[in-house]
This record gives sequence, structure tokens and C-alpha cells, in this order.
Amino acid sequence: MRRIAALPLLLLFLFSLFPVSVLAEGTIVEEDEPVADRISVNAYSAIVLEMDSGDTLYEYNADEINYPASTTKMMTALLCLEHGNPKDEITVSDVIYEVPSNASLGGLVEGEVMTIHQVLQLMLVVSASEATLVVAEYVAGDVDAFVEMMNDKAEELGCESTHFVNPHGYPNSDHYTTARDLSKIAMAAMEYKEFRDIVGAAVTTVEPTNVHGTQTIVSTNGILPGSKYPDYNYPYAIGIKTGHTSSAGFCLASAADKDGLRLLCVVMGTPSRTSSFEQTIRLFDWAYDNYDILNYGKEAVEAPELPDMTDATEDSVFDGEDADYVEAIAPTPAPTPTLTPSPAPSLSPSPVPTPDSAGSGALRRFRELDDSGKKIMLVIGIVILLALAGIVAALVSMIRKARRKK
Repeated sequence: MRRIAALPLLLLFLFSLFPVSVLAEGTIVEEDEPVADRISVNAYSAIVLEMDSGDTLYEYNADEINYPASTTKMMTALLCLEHGNPKDEITVSDVIYEVPSNASLGGLVEGEVMTIHQVLQLMLVVSASEATLVVAEYVAGDVDAFVEMMNDKAEELGCESTHFVNPHGYPNSDHYTTARDLSKIAMAAMEYKEFRDIVGAAVTTVEPTNVHGTQTIVSTNGILPGSKYPDYNYPYAIGIKTGHTSSAGFCLASAADKDGLRLLCVVMGTPSRTSSFEQTIRLFDWAYDNYDILNYGKEAVEAPELPDMTDATEDSVFDGEDADYVEAIAPTPAPTPTLTPSPAPSLSPSPVPTPDSAGSGALRRFRELDDSGKKIMLVIGIVILLALAGIVAALVSMIRKARRKK
């Protein structure tokens, strides 16, 4: 009887050695490790949000200032759709010659008659910088007035650390934003069906104009299904926009829709174009896998440490791609320290601590199992514990018998 009574106490003691708690059926979470510590991102800054509620699911350096590069064009498109009509026809003026010589281009020609829809296609799909100047002139009459509208809209959206000086994102010390602010701009733009349709397509057909025949253009966003980066196609991706300069690093604002759950992700300052795709996909997968925990506030979301750089060998623009910018002119000093953007993202982040140093290697492998695998492992664990308890009881019985014989 004593052995039987001691058995539950022994099992309780052994179970107390494992720091896990059951939050919901089939969900086991280590008590002393926040959810966000299970994902790290190789980027200068990042943020993930649930689009319908606007809730932040993950953030890292989300309020650190950085150059936005061509992700600026999301704001340009937003104002165009807010104040214009995609069906309107315009004639391309000589404003296109004001674009920086080494900016990405879409081949617009002075005198070309186009619809605003066609201009937006070239601007958002192949990152045509001259198209942004056409939009600025169409909406506001000139570029300076349009830039003022951009800053007014940023303030209206609640962007607290954003300032624009041009509609295309060419580097300038007074042209900056943050991952959090960029997510607000992207969320606002994604409210427009016209915008969603354009940024959600990997391959787009541009109707003929008086200068060009029918054009087929391919998105620079490699996570879109059917893009020219098959290794990084993400089946749930629905947009949005890439950006790159040497000072900004590789940036990507993206959105995904999985079974009606829409998420938005911004990564800034990744070391290569494909790294921006890889980090985005990792964050999306992590957010979808952990959404129930994050959504119901079971654990606090905290910023993780950066891992070793995983994709630093590819630091140039792909051949044959309409790149955001081939190279960037060094920005001039900001007028005041408060307006100076943070330095270009470091491409050598601090290494993440060795998992075994925290004693969490086994638990991380446990979390990688699916629900059925976890249940099987738990059953096996219980059987092993019962067996150990039986062995302990048998040993105690043998010792007692030996003592009695003496």
C-alpha cells in the first residue's frame, strides 16, 4: 500500500521537472520562454501584423529609422488611388527626365498616352521610378506639391517617424521611415482593390499604348506564387513591394492570406534580395503557427536576438532584373541629429546564443513535431515514467526484504 501511495507523488515530482504547461488541447508551450524567442530574423528591423485587427504579432527594431528605398512607391500609389481614377488617360511629359540616372526604369516615353492603371502597373511591378513622377504630376500638378501630400498622408496614418522628399525612394538623408510606419502605409494601400490586384500578380500584362505594344512584366517580389524565384514562392502571398539601395539594404513589404487570416510583414535592411524573401516566409510561417497563442495573449511578444547572417554572398542586383536601384548616392548629412536616419543595417548581426546553453534544444525539437507526434511523445514519456516508478518500487522492496533477512 505504501508503494502504491508513493507512486502518484513520484510521478508528480518527475512531471515537475519539465517546464511545460497546457494552454489548449494539443498546444504545449514552454513556460519560461516567450513565443517570439522561438523566431529570429536576419534584418535591421521587422514587424508582423494581423491585417483585419491591426494587432502586432511580432516586432524587432520596428521604430528604428531606416531608408525605405522603393517601398516608398506604396505611398505614391496610395495617393494616386485616393485622389485619381485608374481609368484616366494621361500623356507622359518631360517630367520623366527628372528621375535619377541610376534609378530603376519602366521605359516610359515622353508623349506616350497611357492610363493611370498602366502607370501604376509599371510603378509597382517593375518599380519604374519615372512612373512615380508621372503620378505626382497627375495628382498634384508638380512633384514638390505631391511630396507635401505624401508627408501629410503619413501624418494622417499615424506615422510618427516618417518623412519623404521624393515619390520614388531615391536615397536622401531626409527621406526615411520605420518598419512600423511602413506597415501602416501598406495596410492603407491594401484597402484598394486596384492596388491589391496589381501587387498580387507575379506576371502582369500591360496593354499597348501609342508607343509600346503589349508588354509582359514580371514582379520583383519573389514570394509571389509563379514569380521568377521558384525557391521562394509562398503559396499564401498576395503582395506587396520590394525596395533596395546600398544604404537601405533589401526591404520587402508583403502580405499573405491563409484560410482568411491575412497577415502583413515588413522586413528592412536584409543582406540580400533572396534573404528578404526567406526572412519574410519564416516570419509568416511562425505567425500562422503561433497565431492562437499570440492572438489570445497567452505569452508576451518580445524582440529576439539576431542570428548569424545566412545569406550574405548575394549582394548585387540580379542580371536582367529591373532593379530598384543599381547603386545609391551617399546621402547628405541631415540638418539636425534628430532627423538623421539610423546607419545602414549591419550585415554582420550578433550571433544568437547556442540553443544548448539555454537547455532548450530538446524542447525546440519537441515543438517542431505536429500535434499527433507530440501526443505520442507524451504517451511514451508517461509509459517510461511509470516503468521507472515500477523499477524504483521493486528496488525498494528488494532492499526491505534484504534487511528483514539480516
